[in-house]
Amino acid sequence: MEGQSAAPQDTHRIGLRQGTIPELGYAVSLIAHDGGWDEILMVAGPLVVFAGVLFLANRRANTKLAQANVEAVETDPVDIE
Repeated sequence: MEGQSAAPQDTHRIGLRQGTIPELGYAVSLIAHDGGWDEILMVAGPLVVFAGVLFLANRRANTKLAQANVEAVETDPVDIE
């Protein structure tokens, strides 16, 4: 078709096909199943958060229990003979 001009080419897409953007390939290969470390993080991350919350809750409960025991001893002393 001699009278028609060619469609404009998308240079960004051409660059991706030819591999002229090496940083993109590196980033994709770093994220995409590189030896299984990403799957480990997907499991270990929530486990670490859950363990941290349990640790804080346990410490808080123990503090309240100790405080309640001290208050109970102060208000009702028991005579042991």
